[in-house]
Amino acid sequence: MNLSLNHAVLGPVAAFLSAVTWAIGSTNYSKMTRHYRAFDVNFTRAIFALPFFILAGVMTTGGFGDALAAFRGVDRAHFTWLTVSILSSYALGDIFFFMSTASLGVPGALAIASGFPILTALAGAVFDHEMPTLTQWCGLVLAISGMILVILNDPKAPPKLTDESVTEKARHPWLKKRGVGVVLAGFTAVAWGMNSYAVAKGGEGVNPAIANSIRMFMALFLIATVSGLATRTSVRPMKSVDIRRYGWLFIIEGFMGSYLFVYGLSHSSIMLGSTLASLSPVLAVPIAVSMKLERFSWVRTTAVATVVVGLSLLFR
Repeated sequence: MNLSLNHAVLGPVAAFLSAVTWAIGSTNYSKMTRHYRAFDVNFTRAIFALPFFILAGVMTTGGFGDALAAFRGVDRAHFTWLTVSILSSYALGDIFFFMSTASLGVPGALAIASGFPILTALAGAVFDHEMPTLTQWCGLVLAISGMILVILNDPKAPPKLTDESVTEKARHPWLKKRGVGVVLAGFTAVAWGMNSYAVAKGGEGVNPAIANSIRMFMALFLIATVSGLATRTSVRPMKSVDIRRYGWLFIIEGFMGSYLFVYGLSHSSIMLGSTLASLSPVLAVPIAVSMKLERFSWVRTTAVATVVVGLSLLFR
């Protein structure tokens, strides 16, 4: 098997595994935002992951000198795309999502935001002439429809907020309006779609560790800037006791998940990579059933099967 074929296989696999890490991370991040602002959670994710990516860059390039050369070798176009990716994810997209859950709940917000692979596919078709076949379009629609069905039939009720929790809903009463939640979830879909496209462009030909080092470095400035402009409040990292508690999560999702995401999106077709990377709600179903965390549901099982059929069409 030649190198290009290896990448053709490993790219989609990495995109899929990034969805696995996000399935693990999203639930825990939702818990964190009950006590911390979304800006502060994402700032902590970035500041924790940055040194790991720098170390990984040194190890994968052959040493400090080679790592510095790799950083210098990132041209302006790639740097711009990587900055756009972190702006549309850590600094904007994730924030929109957490805020939209205040009025819609996690299932409702995810159902709307999970349509972002369609936007990414459209961007690839318009700007890069990666025009999917009719079969692939049908597969994409089936996969997204199944995913939304899985989300909307989640048997678990959203967790109740405690009196001590600091929430965006308490800070901003206007978030209680469902119309506002729908708009924010729509913004999330646009931002996440832009993130997928930007990562595919910015990560192309760049060492994933180097690319993520740039993304996390820029995240620290962008999150602080957006927080200051939007809330007039400076960002504050999470408390050390909570960082120690969730350190394993920051390594699995913040470091490993981001590494897999950049590699997967930059070594797959834009439509296939973004769809595989968005499967975390679907992956949670068989895991929850096998662990007896939820009951077997024919509706959700059928929805998962629909996603599988859609993916099989996408791979064509």
